[in-house]
Amino acid sequence: MLSSIRARVVCACVALVVFSVVSSTATSYVIAKRSNEEAIERNLTSDVDNRAVVIGEWVASKGQMISSLQDVALTPDPLPMLKQVATAGGFWDIGIGYPNKSAKFTDWPNIPPDYDPTSRPWYRSAVQAGKPIATPYVSTSGALLVAFAYP
Repeated sequence: MLSSIRARVVCACVALVVFSVVSSTATSYVIAKRSNEEAIERNLTSDVDNRAVVIGEWVASKGQMISSLQDVALTPDPLPMLKQVATAGGFWDIGIGYPNKSAKFTDWPNIPPDYDPTSRPWYRSAVQAGKPIATPYVSTSGALLVAFAYP
């Protein structure tokens, strides 16, 4: 079959074309794959950075609202102001725990007499840190919340 020069030249040309197409396709695939992976990595990094900024701004704004209540916490009836900030800030509940183990909450009118805010993780974390904190927290009802606590 490959006894003639013409058959050998045709076979060599076909082999060269097949080799060229396969190597070109493989090279294009590797380049495209690497480019896609780099683009995905850039996009994910950008998304994570953007979300971190948004979360940081959210935490800062909610923290400022809660921080503004520090003087109110020492008044005889802080509930009207607590309710106002809860409504304005979209908080589920705002509460104050006092060192004497008493507490006041906007959405919990009948606090059990044995409730001790000083034993709650949000209270202990803020006292231990000695500064404002924001921490994930599971409420007594089992809801997952973010607690903003100030000592």
